[in-house]
Amino acid sequence: MTTAEKEVKNTAKVDREMVERAGINADKLLEPLIKNAAELTTYYLLYDLRSNPILHETERCAL
Repeated sequence: MTTAEKEVKNTAKVDREMVERAGINADKLLEPLIKNAAELTTYYLLYDLRSNPILHETERCAL
């Protein structure tokens, strides 16, 4: 495992602990997020495109 992978894993662990300390069931929170990941990604990309009117040529082609 690379150093970057270890940092990501550690960050995810800390994030999960913070959510659980706030009294939120992390598994219950993740379920709808994972289920709707494609829709959330599409929404984010469309929002990002509207907020950044100047795009690189490669980004225009990806749409």
